[in-house]
Amino acid sequence: MSPTPITISTYATLEMAEKIFAESRFTAIPVVDQRENIVGVLTDFILVKLFLHRASVKSANKSGLNLLYFLDKLDPIATIEEDEPITSAFKVMSLSPNHRVFVTKEGKLSGALSPKDVIPLLAGGEPRAAQSSND
Repeated sequence: MSPTPITISTYATLEMAEKIFAESRFTAIPVVDQRENIVGVLTDFILVKLFLHRASVKSANKSGLNLLYFLDKLDPIATIEEDEPITSAFKVMSLSPNHRVFVTKEGKLSGALSPKDVIPLLAGGEPRAAQSSND
């Protein structure tokens, strides 16, 4: 499991999101509201679609459109509690549209699992070290 994943605010612009993706090399980032509630998941591919969609919006200030404007385009969040068995994570991951599972502890985000995290475990090795997040 990757430790506390980075998040992005609903008030972030697409350019801000692009910068986070470019600098972090993440492929999925949870989007949070003002109360730090996760409202969806922004993937790199969804970001591409949002830039294309924004180009078609009839607005004088297209660059001012933030993620709040695009909430309906985000992937739903898939979560498990930290103390749930790994088999629960596999099931949730297989049903998640972005194949990411965000781990919570008492309702707060505490980690992230991606297929890269579980493949070594399934292959009989140790789970991947917690050195990267959200990919």
